[in-house]
Amino acid sequence: LTNDTLNGQPVKPSEVNLTPGTSSNPGLTMNPDGTITVAPQTPAGTYTYTYTICEKLNPNNCDTATATVVVTAAKIDAVDDTSAPINGYVGGNTPSVLTNDTLNGQPVKPSEVTLTPGTSSNPGLSMNSDGTITVAPQTPAGTYTYTYTICEKLNPNNCDTATATVVVTAAKIDAVDNEYVAFDGKVGGTTASVLENDTLNGVAVIPTEITLTPGASPNAGLTMNPDGTISIAAGTPAGAYTYPYTICEKLNPTNCDNAVAIVIVDAAPADVVIECSEALPTDAPIFTPSSCDPVQVTMTEERIDGTCGNNYQIVRTWTGVDACNNVRTVSQTITVQDTKAPEFVGVLPENVTVECNAVPSAPVLAAEDCNDVTVAYAEVRKDGSCANDYELVRTWTATDACGNTATHTQVVTVQDTTAPEFVGTLPAAELYMACEDLKPAEVLTATDACGAATVRVTEEKVAGNCDAKYDIVRTWIASDACGNETRYTQVIHLSCPMEVFNAVTPNGDGMNDELVLKGIDCYPGNTVEIYNRWGVLVYETKNYNSNGNTFKGYSEGRVTVKKADKLPTGTYYYVIKYNFDLGNGQVYPKEQAGYLHLETN
Repeated sequence: LTNDTLNGQPVKPSEVNLTPGTSSNPGLTMNPDGTITVAPQTPAGTYTYTYTICEKLNPNNCDTATATVVVTAAKIDAVDDTSAPINGYVGGNTPSVLTNDTLNGQPVKPSEVTLTPGTSSNPGLSMNSDGTITVAPQTPAGTYTYTYTICEKLNPNNCDTATATVVVTAAKIDAVDNEYVAFDGKVGGTTASVLENDTLNGVAVIPTEITLTPGASPNAGLTMNPDGTISIAAGTPAGAYTYPYTICEKLNPTNCDNAVAIVIVDAAPADVVIECSEALPTDAPIFTPSSCDPVQVTMTEERIDGTCGNNYQIVRTWTGVDACNNVRTVSQTITVQDTKAPEFVGVLPENVTVECNAVPSAPVLAAEDCNDVTVAYAEVRKDGSCANDYELVRTWTATDACGNTATHTQVVTVQDTTAPEFVGTLPAAELYMACEDLKPAEVLTATDACGAATVRVTEEKVAGNCDAKYDIVRTWIASDACGNETRYTQVIHLSCPMEVFNAVTPNGDGMNDELVLKGIDCYPGNTVEIYNRWGVLVYETKNYNSNGNTFKGYSEGRVTVKKADKLPTGTYYYVIKYNFDLGNGQVYPKEQAGYLHLETN
């Protein structure tokens, strides 16, 4: 009403009736005195409100006007935030970003604003509806920004934007030194994991959450495995080995710590294999010094029998207990074996070659070893080409308790090279006799050193220098089963009467053309006489056939009627006289007479 007039003068409220029209916003109310009340939480805007005033004196004297009311929004202020650091390993929540934001100069009431998160610089951060920011567990360390916008709910376009800075820190990682004892380097072994006493965020590390990086191995026999255990290879020398390593958080790869594992390797004497004839070793074990010294050591020994008396094992076990009550055990296995053959003692029989009557007897041999040895004897005969030629293969086999054997072989080569010998008086080696006095060969006997002997005799006729004289060479041969021979030879010089071929046919056919007196040339000085049937001497000569003087059927007698005449066919009588010479100085006269037939027709 302030600027309304009645009769040109400002109206007096008592002179008019005020009738409000309709407000363009229900938050506006026109009061009887003409003021307009804007209710709290009325949205900002320009609103119109019509009204009518009428003169009370003249109620129909009215006029209508419009009141324009401008409603403004309150100031809204989103303020940047930086919260206290949060451990990214376990995560956590920041205070609400709304804490320092204002609306109309007063801290905002969450119910009066709309919070709209922007984009987080890490997906592990999420802004909640109450303005807190949740850092998820396993969020990497870093400084992250998170924008957001707040808008007045009454006036949704009344907004402001700010940035929340969240500092995420890495968890504390702690690699702790270790010492491992009670490992026998001869057999090797595996330690516990070096990770067992390492921590991440104050609790034992979870192997999947860290990366283990071994340092340089102090000995080729030590290897750190991916699970943190350390393998000690069999045959690793005794010693205290320092093995460095590093663990790093996988979430934050630069969040690392270093430590060392000290591996104490003890060593027993090496396992040995010895023969039963050797002395047992006396080597001592090595217990490597550690932080838990001293070590009290005891030793036990166990014998494990094998398959025979000289095959067994001795297991020596040294047990050391140190000041930390660690029990450290090393052992040595001494394998005693009997692989060597027994040895024969004394002089062993050698291979020999002997005659069949001088075969040596087999000696009894002895042998020695770690304990009793039995000696077995066997003999095999191998026949040769004859009964008394053979080999005796003699084998002595020495066997000990473990079945090891030694053999000695002697080959006795038996031969029969000695000829038999004749028994008794032997016949004369040379005889002279007349052919008619020749007798069969004597039967001789012989003996042999290794068996029976047989005697055979051979005869050979050797022609002389004339037909009536020749030699008989008799050879007695005594032989044994192996063909050895002894020979005895006798030569008989024979003188035989001449042989008269008593048919004469002087017809020139070359057969019986003259009287043949075979052997007459053996007796020089002979005489030959031929008589006819009347006793008349028809032929005579001396040294018959010495110069062609043979009887050819012609008369050559002293009283022949006609000399050189061919005699008639018929029977004639011959007389041959000569000195019979045996060849050894014995000579005596001999006469041969008989009939011959002459055929001259």
